[in-house]
Amino acid sequence: MDKEHLALMIFDRIDKFGGRTAMRYHTPAGWKDITWYGLGEQIMSIAKGLIESGINEGDRIGIYAPNCPEWHLADFAIAAVGAVSVPVFSGYSTEQLEYIVNRAGIKLLFVGDEERYDRAMSFYLSSDYLQRVIIFSGLSERITVPQNQSLADFLEMGRKSKKEKDVRTRLSHASGDDYASIIYTPGTTGEPKGVILTHATFFHQVKSLAKLFPLMETDTSLCYLPLSRAFERTWSYFILSRGAVNCYCDDHRRAWEYMLDVQPTCMTAPPSFYQKLYASIQESMAADSPLRQTMYRWAIDTGEVLARYMLQMRPYTRGLRLRHRLTALILREKIRLFTGRRVRFLISGGVALPRKIEELFYAAGIQIYQGYGLTESASLVAISSPGNFMFGTAGKPLDQCEVRISDQGEILARGPNMMAGYYKVHGDASDAFDEERWLRTGDLGVFENGFLRYLGRKTA
Repeated sequence: MDKEHLALMIFDRIDKFGGRTAMRYHTPAGWKDITWYGLGEQIMSIAKGLIESGINEGDRIGIYAPNCPEWHLADFAIAAVGAVSVPVFSGYSTEQLEYIVNRAGIKLLFVGDEERYDRAMSFYLSSDYLQRVIIFSGLSERITVPQNQSLADFLEMGRKSKKEKDVRTRLSHASGDDYASIIYTPGTTGEPKGVILTHATFFHQVKSLAKLFPLMETDTSLCYLPLSRAFERTWSYFILSRGAVNCYCDDHRRAWEYMLDVQPTCMTAPPSFYQKLYASIQESMAADSPLRQTMYRWAIDTGEVLARYMLQMRPYTRGLRLRHRLTALILREKIRLFTGRRVRFLISGGVALPRKIEELFYAAGIQIYQGYGLTESASLVAISSPGNFMFGTAGKPLDQCEVRISDQGEILARGPNMMAGYYKVHGDASDAFDEERWLRTGDLGVFENGFLRYLGRKTA
């Protein structure tokens, strides 16, 4: 595979892994699997349906749904026909959805359910861009606009279509420089801006993660963070690129239940998730016998000692290494009551993770690796990883990604993972890079022994 393109990547993996499980999703009847072959058939059918619908290369297509396999089916089909996916956070209001649809010029919109379909239809007739809405589940009997369809009907149209040759033709001239996605930032400092990411920028992330994390086909990830955000999007591409199983969390309130169901070996989550997990573990420990509570306190104290030695760059003594093995035995079983028995490591992104949480999991032999990045960098600039870990830091910069700290303490970054620019934004609002192409992140940081420590947002 000589082209860094997401559609070419997924079809290559479909050919390679065939009948193995690619995805798993929750239903009222239990968890269901989608094989790689099934994934390929549906992606191709949706791609043909898109061409039948008049989608041209470069057209913007929206996805407005919570995490589910259909999200990725649509995403890869959009890539296969040379169009550009525009994810919309599933919790956005009608007004926010309408803004992105009109700002990006979305021609076709995939929505997750009836509630989101109704939001789209509230401005459908007044939109200068939106021509068609496809709903993943429900509402087929209520669809009164002829061109709108359920995904089931859209798939059937694609299966009957003779447009596979057209899809293959578009794939034949696919390029890593093609726009893959426009992701609108939340807009905390003004109106949301559409970050343009190419296929090559996503591929830089996938290749960098592959060098750092030894994932295998036997691994399983719980897709918890919203796919509309760059971090989970990139991580899921990495999971699927390795032939591992991606399990979809469609309701964040049921995440711990889902973890015990699917027994993930890894996953990404924000610090708030780990804070709640830590609180539940502590509560469970407090309900145990006084003897076990004493053992837990000793084990947790060991985590603090381990962190102190590492931060001081002091080698662990033989006694401390033995103590660490004992603490792992004591703590791991307790943690596995919440995470499942197969978890190998966890990823945290966003604000810094409290060190007490890092220390607890480290003492248990289950590391939480912190990362730092932003949408403009296709999610990651730096990340901790096996062999490159320091408490309280976001690890070291990714391969080929340069990071430096300005005289004002701002984190500056450049490399092949940087955005192509903002969509339809010009002038001062587009001035994210300096004259040497360093991205101004707006974040403060410092390097400590080669590890990047995030300090917070800049103030005006």
